[in-house]
Amino acid sequence: MADEGLRGLSMRKVAARAGSTRGGVTSRAGRKSELIASLFADMLVFQHAKHERWLALTQGMDLASENVLAAVIAAFLDEANTHDRSQSIVLCELMADCARR
Repeated sequence: MADEGLRGLSMRKVAARAGSTRGGVTSRAGRKSELIASLFADMLVFQHAKHERWLALTQGMDLASENVLAAVIAAFLDEANTHDRSQSIVLCELMADCARR
């Protein structure tokens, strides 16, 4: 979905990218709507775990210090730029699709 958007998502393409058959993907993931719901649920779990990890990392830090806060923000944004871009695209696609319905 991150590559082609929600409209470009097909079970055939998912199967090809996974090195499987369409039937194999469907039997494991269900219909396209079930796959999308599962992806969204996984994204929420990942985001929650990420926030918990960042809370733990920053606990005890002096976030009132400009230097410390700047370093934490820079590290957070560096990670987000690397890992969250695809998830953000997928989330925007899902929201846009819901708005169209």
